[in-house]
Amino acid sequence: QSSTLADTTSSAWWYHSVVVPSELSAYHLGTISQPPRRTRPMTGFGTMAFARALLNRKPTRLIKHAVVALRGLSQEHANVLCSDYSDVTVPQIPFHQYMYEKFKPFHKYTAIECSVTGRKYTFEEVRVKSRNLSKSIRQKLKLQKDDIVAIFLPNIPEYIICCLGIMEAGLVVTTMNPIYTAEEVSKQLLDSNAKAIITLNQNNLVNTVNAAIRMAKKTLPVIAVKEKENDDLYQGCIDLRELIDQNTDISDFYCDGTDRLAFLPYSSGTTGLPKGVELTHLNLVSNLSQVAHPDFNTLVPANGNFQEIVPGVLPMYHIYGFMVIL
Repeated sequence: QSSTLADTTSSAWWYHSVVVPSELSAYHLGTISQPPRRTRPMTGFGTMAFARALLNRKPTRLIKHAVVALRGLSQEHANVLCSDYSDVTVPQIPFHQYMYEKFKPFHKYTAIECSVTGRKYTFEEVRVKSRNLSKSIRQKLKLQKDDIVAIFLPNIPEYIICCLGIMEAGLVVTTMNPIYTAEEVSKQLLDSNAKAIITLNQNNLVNTVNAAIRMAKKTLPVIAVKEKENDDLYQGCIDLRELIDQNTDISDFYCDGTDRLAFLPYSSGTTGLPKGVELTHLNLVSNLSQVAHPDFNTLVPANGNFQEIVPGVLPMYHIYGFMVIL
């Protein structure tokens, strides 16, 4: 399982992520298979152990961690390679609940900030706005449980709000590369059977979305993210701020199982057309629990006026940028 410099411990979520809007591409890690309730975090080349060793300038640790990671077969299961790191207990809770619990000790700290506009949100603001979205998107757009919402955005602070709000509403997130053509967007809209799409309130992206919807011969609500409050909203779009800034009078959605589909990212298409990868709430929580293993901790918890900053350069529409950086 993957780990990186943005790892956290199991008891904290302390770093301040600065999103860097970009059009970079990234490698897709593929399917995260369904784990058992207790699983062991694996490490290996290119993971946290090696990055940390390089930062500490102790080359001998590279060899040490490689040996630990590749040590003998499990005695319990023949031909199964296991890590020597301690077991990880995976919480049996939905992804958004797992995230909100990590937010609590650091609610007043900045969670995410745009490096271009300076637009930012605290952890508490992310939680409140995500919860508002989870209610308004069901009431105003009439979306039903397990409906899929496409996110066609670059790296912006509202990305995490959209994802958490959609999942808390009992809906499913599917992410798209913001430099996709209308034809590529259309194919994913059809393949995923998306019922709504969120994009940036910019001419090129809105035009691409509208063209894709026409190609797909669908009727979809388009939610637009305005980077500045005074920007004019493109015709036919719904302002995201109207959905996240007001508490709608509707009951919370109760997630009745961690095996529900939560996230539907698409592969890079190296072996054909991109394919949707079905990830449940438990898949996401399991992976975060693994990369939050205490042995991988390199960041210092926020305290007083001190807070670590992690640049979010990798694209959040890919699984690595979404799970590890965001």
